[in-house]
Amino acid sequence: MAVIHDYFEGASRAQAKLLGIDDLKIAALRRPRATDTEEMRREAVKMLFEQVVNCLTAAAEPEAAMAPEG
Repeated sequence: MAVIHDYFEGASRAQAKLLGIDDLKIAALRRPRATDTEEMRREAVKMLFEQVVNCLTAAAEPEAAMAPEG
């Protein structure tokens, strides 16, 4: 998993593909702007956190499904 600024998302995906990691999970933080309020910045971080949690839990789901019962 990679956490990046959205400015680098395209380049990050291209580099991951070149390295053979086509399924790399990426969470992108929106680039802050000078006009952003504190609330807007907090919301951007909250959205990033949700992306990270989604990436990590999505990666764990197949393993949990394959775990032997018992």
